[in-house]
Amino acid sequence: MSISERTTKLFHPLAFPWLMYYNLFTMGLSPDVMLVLLFLAALGMALIAAFYLRRRSLPMPHYLAWGALLVFVPFLGPFLVILLRPGRPA
Repeated sequence: MSISERTTKLFHPLAFPWLMYYNLFTMGLSPDVMLVLLFLAALGMALIAAFYLRRRSLPMPHYLAWGALLVFVPFLGPFLVILLRPGRPA
């Protein structure tokens, strides 16, 4: 039995069915789809942080400053808004 026959038999799709699904999902994800998913994740995190910020009692300039942090620092901003807990609970 040659090396190519052994490797073909070893890595046959029916021997590892998960490999067939892995290739199906990884090949179908284009850069455009990844960009849309990245944008939706950033938007979702900003919305969660904005709803959290809405429940806090802050003066208007502070709301604007924390909101600017949410928008201009897309992935770190929402975490900072929730972790630093600005103002008092409303």
